[in-house]
Amino acid sequence: MKTICLLDRNVVSDIRMFFDTGTSPNLALARDQDKPYNIISTLSSVLEGGQGNVQSLLDFHETTEQEAKLISLFYRKASVDSEFMLKNTLEAYSSLYQDIRNRVALFSPIIEMAQQKFDLHNTPSKSRALILEQEILGLARSRKIPIRGVPGIGVISAIYGNPHSRKILKPNNLISSDEEKSCAAYNSIYDFEIVKRVLMLRATSLANSGLRVKLVTRDKGLKGFLECMESSKPKKMIKDLAEDVSVEFEIEITEDLFPTLRRNEDRLQLKERMNSWP
Repeated sequence: MKTICLLDRNVVSDIRMFFDTGTSPNLALARDQDKPYNIISTLSSVLEGGQGNVQSLLDFHETTEQEAKLISLFYRKASVDSEFMLKNTLEAYSSLYQDIRNRVALFSPIIEMAQQKFDLHNTPSKSRALILEQEILGLARSRKIPIRGVPGIGVISAIYGNPHSRKILKPNNLISSDEEKSCAAYNSIYDFEIVKRVLMLRATSLANSGLRVKLVTRDKGLKGFLECMESSKPKKMIKDLAEDVSVEFEIEITEDLFPTLRRNEDRLQLKERMNSWP
């Protein structure tokens, strides 16, 4: 089956290092995708940009060109989406990238709270996690931040012991400068956003196309969290006047996603509380 392979930034960096230096210690994952049934895409890497990087349209176009050239040179058997990406740079920037920037601004308060104040280096006790959940809810309600989507679930799962979302959050209460806080929040939110977009692609445009989509990444936290979320099923699809589709997901409350909620009763109580979340 044809598979769209979304290369994460770290995988594209491995390919770039190979061309720059002639060697790259982590190149095996990138090479493994060079199969005739694969379609290689740098969309994920281009959208992410540099660490905490705010890209202008010119920056975005230059990154698209550079990464399109890299994969065109590197892959021999697999197809690449370089031509498509170059033709649709403006659309990708004005819709996908700007949407991510807007969501970074929206979710930054709860991400920064989790990163800097919750001490998530250690798994909170169940009683402590419930207190942290209420703190998140209080902030979300006051700022009108929806937390039933993937970024919110990512934070809640982290306080209930999910090791993958904790790796995405990279908690650090020693961050002091506004720039460092912004970069840390951006990187975490982007990872949650790419999980959401992979799930959306599978539920919408690729659902009946005969195409699969997978995220190719060396980031174990990102990969693990996506696997935890893969049991979530599309609940409702909404199409606006511009034909853009958004998807509401039914989040399955599993022990993999919320490890400290081992009893069915605990998971049912969380599901009931979620009904009143913003």
